[in-house]
Amino acid sequence: MSLLIDYFSAPDDTTAAQALTSPDERSMIIEGRRIEPTVSLAVLEGLLGGRQFEEILDDDQSYATVAISDTAEAFVIRLGERFEDLLLANDQSHLEATAPYWATAEEMEGARPADLVEFLTELQGLVTRSRDAGEHVYCLMGL
Repeated sequence: MSLLIDYFSAPDDTTAAQALTSPDERSMIIEGRRIEPTVSLAVLEGLLGGRQFEEILDDDQSYATVAISDTAEAFVIRLGERFEDLLLANDQSHLEATAPYWATAEEMEGARPADLVEFLTELQGLVTRSRDAGEHVYCLMGL
């Protein structure tokens, strides 16, 4: 059984929560591969010059869970604005320079830096398009 991880855009938490019951209603979806937000992106946030890992996890606004399925097998997480701001503030060359370090993190075992750069480029584009549309970025995770 594999874990579904998709990043998508929605105008608010209530709309994003509907992804649990109507996943086809999501907009601007990118496949998250094995990169989940609460640990993998928190590690990246620290590498990009954000905050310390523990501080990120303790922040209620970072990677907040907005919905959990009745069976607790799926949930929706909102990416924090701080992470989105940090991601948008970094250009392609900095993302490329950071990816090899991110790939060495325990949570990223087996990840190839080139694949991480591709994901980050897609995620950066999703954040840009979402903000242009007045929306936020969320992650749907489930079994």
